Amino acid sequence: MLRKAPKHHIARVVDEMVEAIPNKNLYSHYKDGGRSSFHPKMMLKSILFGYSQKVYSHRRIEKLIFKKIPAMWLSAMQQPDFRTINEFRGERMKGLMDE
Repeated sequence: MLRKAPKHHIARVVDEMVEAIPNKNLYSHYKDGGRSSFHPKMMLKSILFGYSQKVYSHRRIEKLIFKKIPAMWLSAMQQPDFRTINEFRGERMKGLMDE
């Protein structure tokens, strides 16, 4: 039997915090067209969880998503690579991440 994570686990806090951001605020950083991408909330959750674990490198955040169950939960078992994480953090969401 699986136990639920504690109510105040950092992964739950990150999830609730990011879910409170309106989608229009995130999608305003995307242009129309092109390949479908990872959902911006999932990407933001993964990065913020990494920061909460004192992991700031794109490559290490990628590894965290592969190894840590809370990171897997936040990423909905999707596995963005370090280049995607870098592009999202450095280009798409720079202004939002600075906030």
